[in-house]
Amino acid sequence: MKPIFLLTLTLLGFAVKAQSTHQYYNWKWKPSDVSTARFLSVTIPADSLWQRKEYYIRERRLYMTGSFKDSTCSTRQGIFKYYHANGQLSSVGSFVLDKKQGLWLNYHDNGVLSDSAIFNNGRPVGTNIKWFPNGIKSDSIVYQPGGQVFYMQWFDNGQLSATGYMINAKRVDKWQYFHKSGKLSAEETYDRDRLLTRKYYNEAGNAETDTSNKDRLASCEEDWMKYLSTHIDFPLDMQLINGDEAVVVVDFVIDEEGNAGEVSVYNSLHPSMDKMVVKVIKRSPHWIPAIDHNRRIKAYRRQAVNILQEEF
Repeated sequence: MKPIFLLTLTLLGFAVKAQSTHQYYNWKWKPSDVSTARFLSVTIPADSLWQRKEYYIRERRLYMTGSFKDSTCSTRQGIFKYYHANGQLSSVGSFVLDKKQGLWLNYHDNGVLSDSAIFNNGRPVGTNIKWFPNGIKSDSIVYQPGGQVFYMQWFDNGQLSATGYMINAKRVDKWQYFHKSGKLSAEETYDRDRLLTRKYYNEAGNAETDTSNKDRLASCEEDWMKYLSTHIDFPLDMQLINGDEAVVVVDFVIDEEGNAGEVSVYNSLHPSMDKMVVKVIKRSPHWIPAIDHNRRIKAYRRQAVNILQEEF
């Protein structure tokens, strides 16, 4: 007989002091009881602040550490650090009265820098640079006085993807968008996010007569759920003791050709279940790629996969 795994969650392994308070959360970060918890928060009073640590329960690793001005932990103060489930640093920076201040750095789960930004009283200033997991620059956002922002975006092969200006977070004047080959896909003009004119170009660089909006998402929720429901089965050598449904949350992309890839587990349940879900996502069929401004783009997706346990 194969072993039966009992999926239970306890405080074992976490340092919890007598004067601390703790709270369990499910994978959606909603308060829960211990039986369905994926995260644990531990709060300890320290001088005039409340120190808080949040943990991934299954991995027994830190998710976040930082301090708050109040016992309800609603006003962040000082340095905060966030971590990926694999232990890699995810984000680090400072808050002053719950507003970001100074340099903030974000990282991909492979350790590559993903974002560098400077904040003043909660607002980004100067130049914000972003990178893909392969280290290639993905975005450059230059914040100028008066609310004007100059924006440039690249594909992960280094080709320019988009460029234009915004004022107070609304597009203005001419914006250009490009195919991954480097050829122009669209020229659009805006007045405070209101589209005025639009020209489309095919992948050969020729102007198109049809300039109707062709934007679309990569496949749809119904298609994904249908595929997963017919390819995910609860492992026969495992049994839940606190319900009949398990959830594994994964991140992945649908690339410009419609292929699923870059799969990683955002919220783990058990290694065997995680591995099964990742395998099913990687082996999924060809999907309809996303279209944005008349060109195919990568679509980033976070998918909660429900695994139902049948009655024995």
